[in-house]
Amino acid sequence: MTQTRLVEVRQNVLKHNEVLARELAREYSSRAFSMRVFEVSLKTGAGMDEWLEFLRLYFVARAEV
Repeated sequence: MTQTRLVEVRQNVLKHNEVLARELAREYSSRAFSMRVFEVSLKTGAGMDEWLEFLRLYFVARAEV
């Protein structure tokens, strides 16, 4: 596969992922779910796992109050 084709395939995959993410965000933000949805986009090794774990614990603690 040529470099140009590889970039094109990656762009198509990323575009498809963005479309699915928007659809899921709309669905989960609806009144039926009453959820807040936000996008997190970080580079590998930027501490995203720790940040998501912090957010999970924060919201679990708030829900228990």
